Amino acid sequence: MLLNIEAVIAELDLHKGSIVSVVGSGGKTTLIETLAEALCTQYRVCVAASTHMRVPPADVHRHLILKDQSGLSNPCSLPGIYYAADALVPGGKLSGFSPEMVQWAQTHTDIILIEADGSRSLPLKGWAEYEPVVIRETQMTIGVMPLFLLGQPVGPHNVHRFELFSQLTGAKDGDMLTCGHIVAAITGSRGLFAKAIGKKAMFFSQVNTPELKEAAALIAAKLRPDIDPVIIGSLRP
Repeated sequence: MLLNIEAVIAELDLHKGSIVSVVGSGGKTTLIETLAEALCTQYRVCVAASTHMRVPPADVHRHLILKDQSGLSNPCSLPGIYYAADALVPGGKLSGFSPEMVQWAQTHTDIILIEADGSRSLPLKGWAEYEPVVIRETQMTIGVMPLFLLGQPVGPHNVHRFELFSQLTGAKDGDMLTCGHIVAAITGSRGLFAKAIGKKAMFFSQVNTPELKEAAALIAAKLRPDIDPVIIGSLRP
């Protein structure tokens, strides 16, 4: 079920001027990094986080732009990936994407990809009232959710803020995850797209068996046309 990233870019209609916020749980960073790697041969791609994001690996095509180190003066004249943040905080993470940094990115880069949610590295989550943190300049909000837990028990061990997830979906600690739970998590009033801005798209990640692909298709049918496109598959083997 390995996806062709060029086909994904075409389906999402990413182009010069696109500002995208990525929300959800397992797979956000992989999606952003894979898109950035594919786009950076042609575009100046800004990668940022409205919350926190790990420091990118060193690479000739990757550049770090920090507001607190006079990064705003960087002209970004060449295609590449430009990681933008207000500061580098203890723990080796980039923090903040303030209005000044947003303006810099709009002026000096071509495409902006923002990680706008966090899940403590767990595959699913429930959302607090202040989440996700989607900036107002967003043109498309992409929701990301893995499906490998379908048919498996869920609880605090694999769902971030499980109490909120339970309130949203009706799933109790130890219940087997169903397609109905996933639909509720996506479409609920405090669900995945509660703070979405612009066009809404969905990516069901880590779908690598025929059974999961079939389940994803059933869920996708319940989301369209409000959420479209719905992309199903895996970006990495």
